[in-house]
Amino acid sequence: MSKKKETKAVEAAPAAKATPAAPAAKAAPAAKAAPAAKAAAKAAAKATPAAPAAAPAAPKATTLTKRDLINAVADKAAAAGVTLSKTQLTQLVSELFEAIKGEVIASQKYQQPRFGTFEVRERKARTGRSPKGGAEIQIPASKSVGLKVSKLLKDSLN
Repeated sequence: MSKKKETKAVEAAPAAKATPAAPAAKAAPAAKAAPAAKAAAKAAAKATPAAPAAAPAAPKATTLTKRDLINAVADKAAAAGVTLSKTQLTQLVSELFEAIKGEVIASQKYQQPRFGTFEVRERKARTGRSPKGGAEIQIPASKSVGLKVSKLLKDSLN
């Protein structure tokens, strides 16, 4: 085994706790350390499967929080020459969501052009299983809010 390949195998192995015997192992000739390095590399390969080299890593998805939304609105407002305090923007965003919630409750639907439609959806009663014991349970009928995304927004994602 060449030194280059041996170095890669040692780098791939997980770090072990330092023991008094570890310095002696480092001083051992490369030929004696090679079987241990191969075994450690195999164990590491089994524990974490390697991703295909051709596929690029996908960016980590993040969630837009209310604070992030307020900061984004503040930046857009500042760029447009409008100055509002963070307190005013926080109140504005809260009132906006309260207005949408009130409309959905009152009329069962709220439509925002070029974004989508929030609407109340009814779920039928059904039989389910308890995750704890596996016994059958009755799940009552309920209402939920769904979002039907507009065609314009859907097309902009693709």
